[in-house]
Amino acid sequence: MRGLLLPELEHLADQGLLRVADLAHVMYTSTPFAADFRYADQRACMNGDLAPYFNGRPPYNGHSYAGDTSAGDLNTILWGCIGLHYSGNWFDGDSNSGAIGYIGNVQSALLQKSWKTRWPAVNWPD
Repeated sequence: MRGLLLPELEHLADQGLLRVADLAHVMYTSTPFAADFRYADQRACMNGDLAPYFNGRPPYNGHSYAGDTSAGDLNTILWGCIGLHYSGNWFDGDSNSGAIGYIGNVQSALLQKSWKTRWPAVNWPD
């Protein structure tokens, strides 16, 4: 794969068991592909398809992937998957680190709605 990547992404070519980093050049140059790839990952997480990844992992902060997905609380599953995307674990960390910290940061950004001040000409719904 060396030589096919953009020079600034060359260092990513050999990372990862499944060599997903080989897709870095496509992600870098194609927003539609990056969005499809990311949200396919989100959908798989919410469907419970990541159970093998979590087998044998300890629960964190009273949450386990198997328990939360089988309970079917979509809000908990949604935020768990968002935290997983950041930290690689299910509700790990605390308010300053890991999935819990990231979830808090995202929820805070959503509450602030800073995009409304950044692009005031858009008629944003509440």
